[in-house]
Amino acid sequence: MNDLPKGWVETAIFEIAELHRGVTYKKNDSSQLPFTGSIPILRANNIDDGINFSDLVYVPSSNVSENQIMQDYDILIAMSSGSKNLVGKSAQLPYSAKEYSFGAFCSVLRSSASVKSSYVAFFLQSRLFRDLISQKSKGIGINNLKKDDVLNSMIPLPPLAEQKRIVEKIEALFSRLDAGIAALEKTKAQLKRYKQVIIMQAFTGKLSKTFREKQSLTRELLNSHILANKKGATKLLAKQQEKEELPEIPVEWIWSNIELVASDEKNSIKAGPFGSALKKEFYVENGYKIYGQEQVIRQNHEYGDYYIDEERYNSLLTCKVQPRDVLISLVGTIGKVLVLPDELEKGIINPRLIKITFNQNLMNPVFFKYYFESDFVRSVYRLQSHGATMDILNLSVIKSVPLPICSIEEQEYILKEIEKLHSKADKALETVEQELKKAQALKSKILEYAFTGKLVPQNPDDEPAEVLLERIKAEKEASQSTKKTRKRK
Repeated sequence: MNDLPKGWVETAIFEIAELHRGVTYKKNDSSQLPFTGSIPILRANNIDDGINFSDLVYVPSSNVSENQIMQDYDILIAMSSGSKNLVGKSAQLPYSAKEYSFGAFCSVLRSSASVKSSYVAFFLQSRLFRDLISQKSKGIGINNLKKDDVLNSMIPLPPLAEQKRIVEKIEALFSRLDAGIAALEKTKAQLKRYKQVIIMQAFTGKLSKTFREKQSLTRELLNSHILANKKGATKLLAKQQEKEELPEIPVEWIWSNIELVASDEKNSIKAGPFGSALKKEFYVENGYKIYGQEQVIRQNHEYGDYYIDEERYNSLLTCKVQPRDVLISLVGTIGKVLVLPDELEKGIINPRLIKITFNQNLMNPVFFKYYFESDFVRSVYRLQSHGATMDILNLSVIKSVPLPICSIEEQEYILKEIEKLHSKADKALETVEQELKKAQALKSKILEYAFTGKLVPQNPDDEPAEVLLERIKAEKEASQSTKKTRKRK
């Protein structure tokens, strides 16, 4: 801001706007649904690219003072957040026939009537402001802004006529960019759907139709293979039933479950130990690794540093892991699958995981991972795993999930096809993501140009911003004088 164009001034935001803190409401007084005499509250999570009017909270309007009722074109600012990237984020309320208030972790910046409010709103979205405000936010765990952090921030102020030209130019450029971004987001969604279509085709046999024809496979061959490689397979095969609601699969395949393809060794399908058997007080700095959801969700078996000693490990051998085991997350982020590599630290699973040791002649663990993480399987277990506070999977639900079984050779062929087609889709997605980043970077560049006087030409006939600022100060003083006179009366 050191080299501002002629006619511009640098001023503190408090000179051209006022800040109002949000309403504090008691949870007992609030509702997710509107009720008679209620008013919707906008919160930090409603600040997106613009204001998102979903997920509102409603409170009695009697709890809301007059200056906490938002006016058209007010700027909503997040004053508290768990992320430095989100604190200070803002969005402008468009024209609305509906009344809104705003939560305690937000503020509303209301600019002077003599300033173009959209100019101020765009400035608050620029890197010039966001970088400055992120340095001012403080807190442990939660980042907070003070009222003065915003009001004392400096803003470059051009003549009013130029403010209007800048806003018009930004809106025109952003409109074109947003159209391009919308097209890219649509392509991104289509590519993600395409990847799921590939998975659906893989597990209904369409990807491997040519393979089966060349191999002359039959269900009898698959059954004889299972019988040769699985103890008790006769009983398990007798239990498996065709169900009309399941997707149609090739006649050479069968529908069953994980029990048919699990290893014959003891504890091949095992939930983690009870919490009392693995308390935090048992943890040590080195020893046998404890595998938990953090490894599964991150898809990184090396992550984490929780260990138990040899004595505790030996007491929990039923929960030990081995190469090529499959780990499934059970709580919160449920249904994520990690296939352990051939080389890994010895260890056990914790209570939030289930581990499956497959018979490698009957089931490829990666084949199972793709299947279990598919949209189809999620729809199968979702209703059974919905908890009061968070989603929870358990061993009985996982055992009940129908599993399409084909020969191990066909599984490997399918995996190659999935990876080949997904690789093409991922490259396209990478290109889309790069273009989206470019579009966002271009938006930042446009705002940078706008607030350094490079976006639109200056007009020497415009009233200088210094004169505008003096007029705003005079208007403010006159308003304050009127308020004092009214109070004395």
